[in-house]
Amino acid sequence: MNGISFNREQGQLGRKAAGEDHVSLLSFYNMELAASNPSLDCTSLPQAITQGLSTTDSMFYYHVAEFFRTAPGARLITAVYQNPSTDYSEIKAKVIESAGVVKQVGIWNGSQAVSYAKIEALNAICEELAALNMPVFSIESPMVDEEDYATLLDLSTVDCPFVSVVIAQDNAGFGVNSTENVQTGIIGAALGALARSQVHTSIAWVERQNMVTDFIKNPVTNQFHPSRELDNLGFLGGTNYSEFTPAQIDALDAKGYIFLRKHVSLAGSYFNHSRTATSVTSDYAFIENTRTMNKVQRAVYAQLLPKLSAPAYIDRNTGFLQADSVAGLEAIAEQGLAQMERDGELSGYAVQIDPEQSILSTSKLQTKVRAVPVGVLREYEVSLGFTLKINQ
Repeated sequence: MNGISFNREQGQLGRKAAGEDHVSLLSFYNMELAASNPSLDCTSLPQAITQGLSTTDSMFYYHVAEFFRTAPGARLITAVYQNPSTDYSEIKAKVIESAGVVKQVGIWNGSQAVSYAKIEALNAICEELAALNMPVFSIESPMVDEEDYATLLDLSTVDCPFVSVVIAQDNAGFGVNSTENVQTGIIGAALGALARSQVHTSIAWVERQNMVTDFIKNPVTNQFHPSRELDNLGFLGGTNYSEFTPAQIDALDAKGYIFLRKHVSLAGSYFNHSRTATSVTSDYAFIENTRTMNKVQRAVYAQLLPKLSAPAYIDRNTGFLQADSVAGLEAIAEQGLAQMERDGELSGYAVQIDPEQSILSTSKLQTKVRAVPVGVLREYEVSLGFTLKINQ
């Protein structure tokens, strides 16, 4: 039918997201990319193209585009490696190279199957970065073939709270069609979901994290893909969500894998949960727990660093720190935490310094920081029934 249609494009003004919690690193392994493929540092898809992002590198292009579809204005740094990692030391080097501004890392590792050794190696690198006061959280998209799902490893049996594994895919989407790869995954979109959310919020928050938005335009043909990206639920390897029974879906969920699901009477696709590769009883069983504590560490570090090697005055009668020195240091350490509470990222906090410490003997000040996290309503249990009277 005759008419005039319009498509409002996003990201042309180059507006940047506020703060730094959105700064993300997207890493690719075993990719057949041109040797000249650039390392991007950008805040929009047009800027990435200006920096050398090419449509001919379809996998790379797709995930960069998906990151900015889900997190407009966020900052994305990229790295491409031709061979699979042995210990993820290159991730550590890239975060250090960024001066520690990277807050989360997304990894496409579509030639290597899920293994405890790889997850533990990635978690170890994140622990090393945390020890350097550059804590990051990591999500990985591994290789999973159709026949692997019945025997996938149980991620709740390892202790890797800095790592999550994402196995979702749109088997009828632009990504799989353009890359012709059944291991395409959604690492770009998943990383974008982290980048656009505050540290205390779950990526499974239905009200905020619908992963289906616009139709995707093929940059080569200039034609829109017939369905919205991530609207057709599937898994790495080419299996469709509908091919699994509810019991099989529940089993994948219980093992700690992250994928997309639908909700009755609500359009869109949503994450099943935000589990990390650790026990469900852990304080860091969910991404938002680890990301919140990462930010707590950065906040306290930023406040205490200027006081490193500062003079510490001693009560001449006790030999311990003067009371006003203790109170002053506690107040300084609390400043970043107070801002997190004002931003809704903490329910509360406390900084405690035992005044009876022999600073003259050790030159070390033991400080205890406690943060009260924000809860997440992961389940509702509703009791339904008739009654003769309301007030009884």
